[in-house]
Amino acid sequence: MFALPQGGASTTCAEGSSDENPIILSGDSVSAFKNFLWALYALPFSLAKMSKPHLTELPKLLDIVHISNKYAFKSTESWALDVIQDYLVFRASHIKPEGFRVPENPTCTDQILASERSESENIALLDRLARIAARCSRSRILSFTANILRQTWPSAPRYAYCAMVLADELNLPRLKGDVYYTVMQLPVVVTKRRRSSTSYGAVLKEGELDADGRLVISVAQQFRLLSGYRRLSEMWMEIIQAGGPDFTHNCLTSQQDLCTGRLTQVWDNALRDVHVAAVDPGHLVGRLKAVQATFDRACGDRWHPYASYGHGYAPSACSTAAKEVVADFIKSIEKKLSEVYSVELDD
Repeated sequence: MFALPQGGASTTCAEGSSDENPIILSGDSVSAFKNFLWALYALPFSLAKMSKPHLTELPKLLDIVHISNKYAFKSTESWALDVIQDYLVFRASHIKPEGFRVPENPTCTDQILASERSESENIALLDRLARIAARCSRSRILSFTANILRQTWPSAPRYAYCAMVLADELNLPRLKGDVYYTVMQLPVVVTKRRRSSTSYGAVLKEGELDADGRLVISVAQQFRLLSGYRRLSEMWMEIIQAGGPDFTHNCLTSQQDLCTGRLTQVWDNALRDVHVAAVDPGHLVGRLKAVQATFDRACGDRWHPYASYGHGYAPSACSTAAKEVVADFIKSIEKKLSEVYSVELDD
């Protein structure tokens, strides 16, 4: 680097030529670079201790990954990522759904998210963790981060907003389907105001909650929610018109066609059940699970599709097979959620 031509400037004024003209590393904080240097010069004992990091060391590890990735220190980057991944795997069994707060009498204070941190700090930590994992192609770390967000956003909408942004910017279809579907079920979602704050009140910040506890999102995000609602409503009509899943199975009786036909009839009746109709059309998965509950009750453990024909009760295997078909059908619909919110707002 020092051998490169310095243009018309004197070599004494070139970056790195003296303490008065240091090499300027833009975009890096002093604390992050100190953490990186620690990883380079730390004694083996200190590195071994870091391999079982305390919670407060996670930001330090993220600093090490960020700097080492930027300047191509691959071995240091891999070491830090391995420590983070091992830590997440170890802590996975100790995750608490209720905001990841440390219990009153904890046996171990290591938690993914700390109660002593503010919600904004925890959200920033998860956002940074996900972006670094995506940049370094660590899908397992990214998957762990997405799962943490999934378990927190039901009780904390701001985590849902974080997941929406990550899913959009990092192109995470599965996370996008899950979080947008969840946010669509919130009572009220308002968009950011673009008008003058002097005439219409204070400008609301995206990702925050307003005075009424409503999540503030962008116009583009609201457009995806609305287009997704419409698509889910259309999918419900398609399911009704399609006649339901295929209930063909290895019937233990000689009336295969009759058994399959009666199961299809039970499915059609479940679609029109009053409890199913009470669920919002945009809550497609909720409606299908209501259908599933009605279908399971109608089938029971042993049901009698041939009662009117004098054939008695069918084997329980028919009922079990039909319930599995319905469960698989709902799973296939859930997988399609990632495609529902892919429509973008034109500028």
